[in-house]
Amino acid sequence: MSEHPVVIIGAGYAGLVAAKRLAAEKIPFIIFEASGSVAGLATTFTDMPGFKYDFGTHLITNRLAATLGIESQCRDVKYFGESVVLRGRNYSYPFGLAAVPRYALGALASRFARNGTPVDAAAWAEATLGRGMAREVAIPLMESLTGAPAEELSPAIGSKLPGVLHTLMLRAAAKMSGKAVAIGYCQDLPESASVWHVYPEGGIVMICRSLAEGLGDAIRLKTPVKRIVVENGVATGVETAEGFQPASAVISTAPVNVLPRLAPDAEVLRPLAAFRYSSLIFVNLFLKGRNLMPNVATWFPEEKYDFFRVQEPPISLPWTVSEGQTYLTVDIGTEVDSPLWKEDDAGLAERCLTQLQDVVPDIKQRFLGVRVLRTKIAYPVYMKSYEAERLRLRESTGVRGLHSVGRNGEFAHILMEDVYLRTMRRTAAAVGELNAA
Repeated sequence: MSEHPVVIIGAGYAGLVAAKRLAAEKIPFIIFEASGSVAGLATTFTDMPGFKYDFGTHLITNRLAATLGIESQCRDVKYFGESVVLRGRNYSYPFGLAAVPRYALGALASRFARNGTPVDAAAWAEATLGRGMAREVAIPLMESLTGAPAEELSPAIGSKLPGVLHTLMLRAAAKMSGKAVAIGYCQDLPESASVWHVYPEGGIVMICRSLAEGLGDAIRLKTPVKRIVVENGVATGVETAEGFQPASAVISTAPVNVLPRLAPDAEVLRPLAAFRYSSLIFVNLFLKGRNLMPNVATWFPEEKYDFFRVQEPPISLPWTVSEGQTYLTVDIGTEVDSPLWKEDDAGLAERCLTQLQDVVPDIKQRFLGVRVLRTKIAYPVYMKSYEAERLRLRESTGVRGLHSVGRNGEFAHILMEDVYLRTMRRTAAAVGELNAA
């Protein structure tokens, strides 16, 4: 094995999971983190008195908590549900929508139609859900989330959605157990009645802090990687402000579309520059009251709303706020530098409060404050134009010794349990390459 350490780019969740795997193998490593703290977007805030909230809403499973050894520091989540607001009415998802006759008939008709393999996300939605539900609910939500027309999206965007029968069985299990059985939160392991949602006592950031314990000087904060050095198709090290750091391998958690810039000598990476991520604004509205929304997650497919989803985490996590209070996380999909992106916090709050009066008429009287968070890197956008490259990335970056992990690094629609499992597997593959060298 090389005398040089493995370099990990990023001290977020995936980077720390990779470090955990390397530490278990007693392989030396260095983590370079551009910011001044670990966790990245897996961050928890307490800057509004009486409220604890995440950068976006995160839940994990009891299975992942046990794997990480933090189950004693997590609370069971007793309920999680979703609804859709359409033409002024609230429909539970998926069964409230399925009870609408024209949606049900459309879905049934699509089952008997033989239209071949869907060529895009719009065709996939119509073939799976029926034309009515696809055009009025699924396609508008896909387009709001991705910022792209559904006809330009790969049908693979629907790969993470569980089937109706599977959902029905798990919903029934949740009612019987009194726990929020996880549905659609893990693709790599089976979901069952014994896998439910939990939430760390200290917020989601506690997971990263737990993973970082004992790593000490291996984490170099405020040290961005300026370049990944690739020689003859092999990653040999990185350059930072501290100079050149030789590496036996490089594990990157950076968004894949920046890899061509970080490794300009690797021609095989150039197609990744076209990969897109959606940009989101999270408007956190702090309010008096509780259980104001129809469900924990409520979807808004109609164009009259600037947001596509509103979550009320305290319905599931009542201990994260003071009694008699709640908060809503309003998700707005928009382009960077758009008028919405540039709008100040007060303007965004007023916009959301005004539109949410359709659901909570007295919401303005309940308003206590706002905190707006923005991210340019939210979800991978599966465009048809680079679907073949995305599938190749699942196998390898094409650069020996360069491994890309995490949701951003894999460019995959995966959540925290799958990120853990896949990062562990990819890091194990890197270890295997080192041992074989």
